[in-house]
Amino acid sequence: MEIEPASLIVAAVIQGFGELIPISSSAHLFFAESYFGINTQGRVFEICLHFGSLLGLMYHFRLALVRMVKSGVNTIVLRRAADSDFHRGLHLIVATLPAIISGYIVSRSLALSVSSPLIGGSFLIFGLCALLAEKYAPTTQSAVTYKHAILIGLGQMLAFIPGASRLGLCATVARLMGIERRCTLEFSLMLAIPVLLGAVTLTIVDLYKSRELHLMLTHCPTILLTGLLTIIAMPYVERIIARYGFAPFARYRIALGCGIVAYYAWQTLK
Repeated sequence: MEIEPASLIVAAVIQGFGELIPISSSAHLFFAESYFGINTQGRVFEICLHFGSLLGLMYHFRLALVRMVKSGVNTIVLRRAADSDFHRGLHLIVATLPAIISGYIVSRSLALSVSSPLIGGSFLIFGLCALLAEKYAPTTQSAVTYKHAILIGLGQMLAFIPGASRLGLCATVARLMGIERRCTLEFSLMLAIPVLLGAVTLTIVDLYKSRELHLMLTHCPTILLTGLLTIIAMPYVERIIARYGFAPFARYRIALGCGIVAYYAWQTLK
């Protein structure tokens, strides 16, 4: 079944931009499908969107990733002194481990049913947390430490809640600990790379085992378009965060969450 070009473009735009800002791209894809008739064709199409985001992020951070890999080889294999790039890579690994644990638990026994009221409540609660962190937590740190990485990783464990936004959770925890905006955004986005890589890899393995890998191959235009939009959007997102911080996105989530909760509360009382 082929996806309509309009649906592909809308979904790629939502994912390409939404993955880079704390608004939950998955929740907005759910809204697009539920209320605007955008056909996302389930798990395979969604994972292809994530694959596109993964490629876009890897391209944007390609130089930093190469430096971390080279530093890892120099430190572990050649026994040279560990430098900042080596520790940076370890920070990402440390912060990823809680996501792996929570992902395993959720996939086995705690899958939540996605619904608009749940997403609305999630938007409201996590949006308020993000706004408070952005407004009242003092900026005292310019780099991520191992302690920060552990706590950001633990915060990321709540990403299984629909509408929570993995990036939003990471940014909220980082800002609460006083990490400055640029570093917060960079670390949160780089942390998406191992998370997305794991999700994409598992899906490819599952599709291969079930002899359905061709379903993913048919969505190559989706992957390429999403990746391209991610690359294009990145500089704009960086400038917006540098100038305005995360508060505008928190206010957006609060406003949307209030609207959704109020609507369904009214429907219940009618």
